[in-house]
Amino acid sequence: MATKTRLLVGRSARKHRAIIKAARTTFLAKGYDDTSVDEIAAIAAVSKPTIYKHFGDKVGLFGATIATAIAEAKSHTQATIEALPATRNLEGDLRRFARQHLAEVMQPHLLRMRRRLIAEAERFPQLAATWYRNGPEKGHETLAAVFSALAARGLLQIDDALVAAEQFNWLVLQARPRPGSRPGRGHLPCCLWIQEPRNSGRLCIRRPVLSETRVTLETSS
Repeated sequence: MATKTRLLVGRSARKHRAIIKAARTTFLAKGYDDTSVDEIAAIAAVSKPTIYKHFGDKVGLFGATIATAIAEAKSHTQATIEALPATRNLEGDLRRFARQHLAEVMQPHLLRMRRRLIAEAERFPQLAATWYRNGPEKGHETLAAVFSALAARGLLQIDDALVAAEQFNWLVLQARPRPGSRPGRGHLPCCLWIQEPRNSGRLCIRRPVLSETRVTLETSS
């Protein structure tokens, strides 16, 4: 009985993944309006009722596709960010995280997914809100907790951990890969404004002064 149950659960999970994969391909290629549940069912090799059983309706499937894309992107940098509070090389590990983060969010399918979401934001504001809450907002909160832990160790000097996390994130995302290079490879562009320490130093992230944002490595005397 237990073996049969596991087989059924495994089969259901495989169908779920197949549907999400087919939905992502179709939504990205055609947009929401021109995508039909019948087409997704055919690509995923499942019945139309199976899709409704798993996701409720087309809107639910679109939302699940977006949520899955967010979860996949976060999973690739999770280990790096979880290790940051115990770092022994703060600048190096922050740079490594920044490169990984930039490489993940610049993946073509994620860029296309965001464009589709923006195009449908007025009709489905709850999906846009869910994306922001589970994507940028959650990411800022996670990074703020890491910065707070680093500040407690005396490695960071910050006025507001959440503001610092938001500034760091958007500075990274404003970076532009060099011509001919792939995101995440080579040097991180200089928009991070990180100065090399002459001796020992502490990373200082301060509030912006008017339109100026500073992320500098302040040396100790």
